[in-house]
Amino acid sequence: MSSHFPLRFSHNHHLLAVKDCESVLDVLAFEGTESLSTPFSYRIEFTSSDHALSKEMMLRKAASLTLQAPVRQGNGAEMTAVMAQSPGPLQLLPGTAYGKGWLSIEGVEKPLPNSEPYTEIYTRRSAWWAMCEDRFINPDNKILDKPQLEKDWLNYDLLITNKVRPFIDSLHGHFHKNTYAFYGNDGKKYPSYGSLRWLDISSKNISDAYKEKINGKGAIFSPTYLHNKTTRLVGMTTGDKGKLYRKFKLSSPEDAGDGTVPVSAAVIESPNLMSQLGVSVDHEGAYGTENTQDARWFTLRSILKIAQAVNDTGLAYDK
Repeated sequence: MSSHFPLRFSHNHHLLAVKDCESVLDVLAFEGTESLSTPFSYRIEFTSSDHALSKEMMLRKAASLTLQAPVRQGNGAEMTAVMAQSPGPLQLLPGTAYGKGWLSIEGVEKPLPNSEPYTEIYTRRSAWWAMCEDRFINPDNKILDKPQLEKDWLNYDLLITNKVRPFIDSLHGHFHKNTYAFYGNDGKKYPSYGSLRWLDISSKNISDAYKEKINGKGAIFSPTYLHNKTTRLVGMTTGDKGKLYRKFKLSSPEDAGDGTVPVSAAVIESPNLMSQLGVSVDHEGAYGTENTQDARWFTLRSILKIAQAVNDTGLAYDK
């Protein structure tokens, strides 16, 4: 029996923490070997949005690597609890450069954002259609204690303002001068969200006037005994009809992409772009062994082109 145990974990299933380091570390890859007779050996690849992070902060420091469940398997409430406190996933949100009007609500004429999404969508607390519901930020606050809700929301707001927005905006338009890129463009196999639309799925019909008021300015109906995590119930008290409610859910993805990133966000426009190609691949399996030949051949070609360009630099070998 072999005394060596190879270890491999996939992206986003683990959490890396280093002693005295407060930066969020996003693990890209991890592998190692555990032996019964020698010290364990691991190799960890990670990245961080903290530009002040230095090797002195990392080397010879105690660290821990914790296995955790992938976020994408949870529902909206569970994802909110994780993502509202994690800048890494939030830094993948559409920024100002993504454009206007990608969020719409059935029955409401004007889509959002009008200018930028950070204050209009991500940190809009009063609107029922806003991205983050404060009642889901802290799962331990089961009684929805108001002071705790305020504290949790403030932390989330500061996270968006101080870590998420600066990071997203700083990336816009910045590409290496020797950039090659491929992207998923298959809308049939891998539909993606290029835009979001809240659909009114209410069974009870009401007048268009009341529908427009509720859809646009109603409040989330969220008593402590109701934990509807897949849809949103929106209510409003009227003068002659009493309380009226509407039920909404997000529409299914319809745009071409890779199942995660739509073509509208994937296509690069930059003078530094050497070549790009749209292929039929999904986001996580782009380098897999099945139906990824175009992506892999493009990558190989790009590597060869980059290697050939070295001859025009000071790194070229002398003949």
